[in-house]
Amino acid sequence: MTLGGVATLAPEKPNRLRVFPNPTAGLVRWESQDLENETVRVYNLLGQLVLEKKAVENQLDLTGFSAGVYLLEFKVGEGLYWEKVVKR
Repeated sequence: MTLGGVATLAPEKPNRLRVFPNPTAGLVRWESQDLENETVRVYNLLGQLVLEKKAVENQLDLTGFSAGVYLLEFKVGEGLYWEKVVKR
């Protein structure tokens, strides 16, 4: 797919990816058979990277983050997949 002259990839959703609870008061968990030891990044809506870690524990603690919407970016193999999370 090409948007404005820039090639983009549209990866398939990781196998049975489930992010919960959403909205959250702090702790976010996910389940997927495809996300073992992959990287997860958290971006605010300004596109700023606010957290990056290995997805070893299948959870993130957003307790210290301001209320708002965040994008979780999961690196799966050579592709990327995003999931929106609302922090209360």
